[in-house]
Amino acid sequence: MRKRNIIGKTTSIILAFTLCITSFTGCGKKKITEEDFAQVKQIDKNCIFKQEDFPGILGEGEKVCVLGRSGGKVVAICEAEIGDRGFKYLSFNPDGSEVNSCDFGGKKEDYITIGTFDNEGNAYLVYKEHKGGDDYSAFLEKITPTGEIAYKFDLSEEFAEDPFYFRCLEWSDKYGLLCGTEDGVKTYDEQNGLKELVDKKVMSGMGGILNMVELADNKLFINYYNKLYAQSFVIVDVDSKKVEKKLGDFQEHSYYNFFDDENGNLYAGDSYGVYKCDTGADKLVKLLDYRDSSINSDDMMSQEGFVAVNEKEIIADTVEGDSGVNTLVKLSKVNPEDVADKTVITLSGMYVDCDIASQIMKFNRSSDKYAIKILDYSEFYDDYKQCEKQFNLDITAGKAADIICFSGSEASVRKYADKGILLDLTPAFENGGPLSDIEILPNIAEMMKFNGKTYTFMPTFKISTYAVKSEYAKGKKSLTYKDCDELINSKGVDYKTAFGSYQNRTYVCSYFWMLYGDEFF
Repeated sequence: MRKRNIIGKTTSIILAFTLCITSFTGCGKKKITEEDFAQVKQIDKNCIFKQEDFPGILGEGEKVCVLGRSGGKVVAICEAEIGDRGFKYLSFNPDGSEVNSCDFGGKKEDYITIGTFDNEGNAYLVYKEHKGGDDYSAFLEKITPTGEIAYKFDLSEEFAEDPFYFRCLEWSDKYGLLCGTEDGVKTYDEQNGLKELVDKKVMSGMGGILNMVELADNKLFINYYNKLYAQSFVIVDVDSKKVEKKLGDFQEHSYYNFFDDENGNLYAGDSYGVYKCDTGADKLVKLLDYRDSSINSDDMMSQEGFVAVNEKEIIADTVEGDSGVNTLVKLSKVNPEDVADKTVITLSGMYVDCDIASQIMKFNRSSDKYAIKILDYSEFYDDYKQCEKQFNLDITAGKAADIICFSGSEASVRKYADKGILLDLTPAFENGGPLSDIEILPNIAEMMKFNGKTYTFMPTFKISTYAVKSEYAKGKKSLTYKDCDELINSKGVDYKTAFGSYQNRTYVCSYFWMLYGDEFF
C-alpha cells in the first residue's frame, strides 16, 4: 500500500507502465523533426478548453447511442447496459438544466447503429431488433420526444445482404430525412419511401458515405470513402446535383467526427483536437488541442461525438478510461490570458497506450506547475521496424525525451542502462529522497532494478499466470521471480521467448482456420 497518492507530488511525473528518466543534461533533447520538437515543448494557450462533467444526466449503466441538437436543446438516445436494458429519449439545456427523459422500450439484445434529430426533436434511428440467435431485423424508426414510435420502416428484406447499407443520417430543412448510403444520398418519408437525391456517380469512386452535414444554401458537406478506403471531403450542391468543391485540408486516412453549431458552422474532431472548418478557404482552424487541454482523446473519440453550441462551448459524449462509464461533459474555451504557465516535461514512446495517456492527463490537470507533453512515435511511422529504428536512434544519440516509455518489446532497458543513458533513481527512493515516502511492494521494487540500480518506475502492473513443465518446477507449487530468472538463464533463452506468446492455442487455431481452412481438406 502507498503512503500517499503518487500524483500529488510534482516529482511524481513518472506515470507509465515502465518509465525511464534520461540522464542527459538540459531538457532532454529529442526530435523527429524540428517542427515536432518545437511543438511538443510548447502549450498553445489559444487552444485550451476546460472539461466539466454533467452529473446526474445519465443514469447508472446508461450510455449514449445518438447525440444531437434540436431547438436549443441537447438531445440524445440512450440505452441501459444493466438490468433489462431498453432505450430512452433524453433532452436537456446546454448548461445541464431542465433534464427530461422517457423510455421507448427495446430488448436486451437490440441495438442502434446510427441516428439524427429534426428541428422538432423527433429522432430517426436505424434500429436492430433481435430475433434470436445471430438473427436481427433492421428498421428505420421515427421516435417522438414523448417516446412514441411514429413509424417503423422495415429494412431487413430489401437490404438483407448489406446490414450496414445505411452509413449515416442527417436532417435537412428542405429535403427532410437524408440517408447516407452506399448508393449515394437518399431521402425518406412515409408517403414516398426511399428516393434518390444525389447519385453516387456524382462523387468520384464513392464506396460509402461516412458523414453528412447540411450547410447553408442547400449545400451538403459529405465525407465518403472509396474502394481503397481512402477518404474524400466534398461540398455538394444538392439542387444542381454536382460536387461544388473538393476540400483538401483533411487527411485521407484519418478518422473524423463532423458536426455543426446552431449558426450552421462546420466542425471536425480527430484524435488531436477539434477544428472549425472554413470551407470557403479550404482550411481547418484548430480550436481545441486535447493534449494541451489535458483531455484524453481516446475517451472522446471512442464515443458518439459532439454537439457545438458555438465555437467556445461544445457538449461531448465521453467515457472514463478503463471503467467504461459513459459521461456527458461540457468543453468550454479558456481565455488565453487565464492559462497558467507550466514547465513542460516531455515523454516519448514507440506507442503510448490510452492507460498511460489517461494518467498523464490526470496529472496535468492536478498540477499547477508542470505539464507532461507526449511524443508518440507510432503517430509518425506506419512501419513498425522504421518506428523502432528511429526510436532507438534518438535514444542512443542523446535526443530522447525527459521520460521514456517502454513496454518491454520495444527496447531493452538493460541495454540503455549499460550505456549510461538512463538516470539512476535509487537515491530518489532512499530516505530523504524526493520519492522516499512512496511505499512499493518489495517484489515490484526488485523488478525495477538492473544491476542493483533503479532505472525504471512501474506504478501499475498486471499479473499473468504461466504454466511450466513439472520437471522445471521440481516439486514447487509456484515459482518466484528469482526462480524464473534462474531457470531462464540456465536454459540459455532470452526474456522475449522464455514465457511463450500472448496468443493461446485457440486463437492460433482460429487464425489458421480462417486463412488456411481450405487447405485442411
